[in-house]
Amino acid sequence: SYSFCTLLDSLHKTMKTFLRPTLAAGRRWVAVSAYGQEKEDALRREAISWNASSDQDSIPFATREEVPVLDFESESYVEDLKKANTEIGFHLLVNHGVPEDIVNLGFKASEQYHALPLDAKMEHEMDNTPGYPGGVGYLPNNNFKLPRRVKGNLTETFIIKREHGPRNVTLDKMPWPPALGDAWRRDVLTYASHLEALAMRMLPKYAQALNMPPDYFLPAFQSPLWRLRLAYYPPVTKYEDLQYGVGPHVDTTFFTILAQREAGLVVNNEKEKTWRRVASVPGAFVINTGEILRNLTNDTWLSTRHYALNAGATPRYSIPFFFCPTADYKCEVVPSTVTPTCPAKYPPTSYLDGQGVAQGE
Repeated sequence: SYSFCTLLDSLHKTMKTFLRPTLAAGRRWVAVSAYGQEKEDALRREAISWNASSDQDSIPFATREEVPVLDFESESYVEDLKKANTEIGFHLLVNHGVPEDIVNLGFKASEQYHALPLDAKMEHEMDNTPGYPGGVGYLPNNNFKLPRRVKGNLTETFIIKREHGPRNVTLDKMPWPPALGDAWRRDVLTYASHLEALAMRMLPKYAQALNMPPDYFLPAFQSPLWRLRLAYYPPVTKYEDLQYGVGPHVDTTFFTILAQREAGLVVNNEKEKTWRRVASVPGAFVINTGEILRNLTNDTWLSTRHYALNAGATPRYSIPFFFCPTADYKCEVVPSTVTPTCPAKYPPTSYLDGQGVAQGE
């Protein structure tokens, strides 16, 4: 009712605390922290000023110096990783151990899902289908979620997530499309399990790149939160100004692992104050640092702005895997990034304290 909304507005103004439903049916609520909401609000305001072009052909491709290729099995990987994360925030990863047939399985599953009739997908529309957790399911084309910007995102996507903890979002609660059956569900989860295994193998290297013991991050990842996005970008002849496949944003993650077959990702070169397209490299994942890891490294590692376009005659598919610590685990700033002249900038913070909840993830 109006009086209830008025009360919530009053609470917002006085307590700086927000309530958001975690079930589309509205049966469970979670507090959105003032910190998370303020970060999200600031990001929405700032994104307009980022000068992100919608004209795909005017954006040059990144050189290997701007977005390097890192070899996971190389002896120099840890040092290369440190350099990439402090200077760029993005890199391509090869020799990562995920078999090609598993990556193909993920893309096949995405193609099968997006071939479904629209009415079948709308049966599980995100945040509009009773009985399912918030932030999962189908987002139709020209949507204003994840991220919310001035104009709609010209992409369709299906999102699942696993988030143990207070919200207890388990995989059996996902809006699995009945038309695709159990075999499709197994394929999607097989892909996700390989990506989770890769992410866990990456953690010791990230710790070492921060001059910490290899097992430093493991307590924070006893039950990692992850989100998987099967994204489809329809062909677009020409984007309007301030319109994109996915609008300019930074990820709320620890890090993100992206599979892309067709170029479309555009990343910011902070040093040169320019935007660059990232070519699709066979067998490589695109890796980027998220806001959680930027905070944990006391802002010494970058969380780089990026967005997606697909101006052309053919569709584009991509599969980002968003990897985060256990949802309610309070992560502290990494000790090696704290000095007498640069104390910790952030208090112990969990994913649930951050802007991901404010975004509706």
